[in-house]
Amino acid sequence: MKRFYLLLFLFAASGGWAAETVFMCVPNSRRHRLGQSQNPVIGLFVSNDQAKTWQHRGWQESVRLFYAEMGADSVLWGAAGNGVMRSADGGRTWKITTDWRVTEVLKVKVRPDRPSTVYACCAYGVFRTTDHGQNWRKVLDRFCADLLIDAAQPETLLAAQEEGISISQDGGDTWQFCCLSGKGTRVLAQSPGADKSWWAGTEDDGVLVSTDLGQTWQPRNHGLNHSTVYAIAFQPTDAKIMYLGAHEGGVYGSTDGGATWQRLSSGLGDAVVHSLVVLPSNPQVVLAGAINEGLFISRDAGATWTFASQAESHIWGLSVR
Repeated sequence: MKRFYLLLFLFAASGGWAAETVFMCVPNSRRHRLGQSQNPVIGLFVSNDQAKTWQHRGWQESVRLFYAEMGADSVLWGAAGNGVMRSADGGRTWKITTDWRVTEVLKVKVRPDRPSTVYACCAYGVFRTTDHGQNWRKVLDRFCADLLIDAAQPETLLAAQEEGISISQDGGDTWQFCCLSGKGTRVLAQSPGADKSWWAGTEDDGVLVSTDLGQTWQPRNHGLNHSTVYAIAFQPTDAKIMYLGAHEGGVYGSTDGGATWQRLSSGLGDAVVHSLVVLPSNPQVVLAGAINEGLFISRDAGATWTFASQAESHIWGLSVR
């Protein structure tokens, strides 16, 4: 355990920190339902100071926002209960870009090399726009919980589904069901660095990794006592340092690329962690979004956690740009 924190401390001490923006999405709150708060408690919250303070952006109480992601062109996209939202001013004002066909959007993913192309993961399938949201087309007619755009080959897409994973090699024009048959897949991630491995967090089967573009998948569950995984995060410059968000298990950490896991939940307990972010400017800082319990922060690479914001709220999505 000591080695885990020593590695993170040495990395943090090796250089200075740069600024970044963190986006936190809160689709539901007990305080909002009971009318116990005069301040906005659901929607989009933004931090520019390593999660020390947060500012509410955009609408007040009418939109359930699940996830937000900013593209290379600084346009911010939001996955919401009533469709896909677009903001050109950092979330201060929004425009809905979809029609009645696109609802219950759980994730939006922006193509990194072509920010006019955006994918929306919905309860009813995957939709795609190639013109900044002016037009949307359904490209996959199956439930999608998450979507991965391969960093090396952005034409390659993976869609996380209730029964496994589908893959597209042509930017979403055609799809094939490829892998993890019978394993409900909740989250997808790709390791940074040279290997670019694909990782899948599942319901009841833990976490699996593929190093051969999805042809084979190997479980990586040694030390993982909670088999449902909702979130996967990497230390940005060291793919061996990873974090998992588990159902009623808090956070797990690994310093050996997922070969072994250690529970890192001091101060966090048995929270259902649905989202995780490691700050690129300071990888000692890890954010964990919990269902019904709000946002927790660790400033020592997961060794200890403290409550940070949004009590009694669902923190569904966290992202950083």
